[in-house]
Order: sequence, then structure tokens, then C-alpha cells
Amino acid sequence: EPSALTRTIASIRPSAAATLLHTDPERSLGVFARWENGTLKRAFAAEPVTIIEDEGVPYPFERPFWAGERPLRYAEGVAPEPMALPFHPQEIAEQSNREWLGFRFTRPLADTDLDPTRIPVTAFAIHPADYVPGDEDRTRHEGVGAEGTTEDTAENEPPAEGQPPRRRGRIARYFGF
Repeated sequence: EPSALTRTIASIRPSAAATLLHTDPERSLGVFARWENGTLKRAFAAEPVTIIEDEGVPYPFERPFWAGERPLRYAEGVAPEPMALPFHPQEIAEQSNREWLGFRFTRPLADTDLDPTRIPVTAFAIHPADYVPGDEDRTRHEGVGAEGTTEDTAENEPPAEGQPPRRRGRIARYFGF
């Protein structure tokens, strides 16, 4: 439930607006939320048949979804679920991102959408206090492309024979990376 994050969002850093988007294609889950000055204004989380959370006043962009103008489409031969929402939850979540941030992650993009692969993003890494970057780190950093991934998976491989294991800091251990 997005509303459970309100205290965390408010404590991170004061900002005019903070948004949340989460989708899970396996569950057909769509989640979006918006906080303004640390106060939750809107939170919605649902699967096609189950509303998990619906807090706050809907924004104008939600009207066509609730009015049935953006219906949930079923595969040929699949009977519609009588209790289903009149829209796909992932689609309304993506629309919230488009309205609030100017882009969506899934294709097709509208002519007015920013291309998410062209948005500059600053990356940060957490390392132990005694960490010194090496050539491998620079190579990996330079290899990060527009999609934000590298082909290099050395970080996930065990250390070479005779090499000490990589030390991970407290935060990395806590989050499991």
C-alpha cells in the first residue's frame, strides 16, 4: 500500500512533489501515488479484480479510466470477469507517470512523451570507506548505456582463485547487493 510510505517519503527530504509508480505484469498490478509537501494526495493500487488501496481524490487524468473509456481488454475466447475494474491497473499507473513526469516506460510512446532512454540519470554506488576504484570499475561505468545496464556480470561472479572476497558495506549487506 503506497500510503504506508508517507512517513518515509516525508522524512527523506522536503519536496514539492514525490511520485511512486510500480507495476507487476505477472499479477497485472498497477500502483501509483503522489505526495505534495509530504502529504499523501492520491494513492491507488489494484489488480484487475481487487482494489488494494484507493486513497485521496482522483486526478482529472483518471476520469476516462473510471468512466470505462479505456476498457480492460481480454484475450480472444476469455470471458470478461464480472467484478473487474473498467480498466487495466497497469495502464492507469503508467498514465499517472505520463501526466506527472512526462513519459511512460512502456511502448508505444505518444508524440508528446519524453523517451525514457534519453533522460539523463545520475548513478551512485555505495562502497566501504577503504574502497579505491580500479580500472574494472571505470570500464563497467563507461559501459553503462542508455538502458542503464551493462553486459558485464563480473560483479555477480565469485572472486578468482586466490583473490579475497569483495567486502560489502553495511547498507549493501542490508539491501542484499
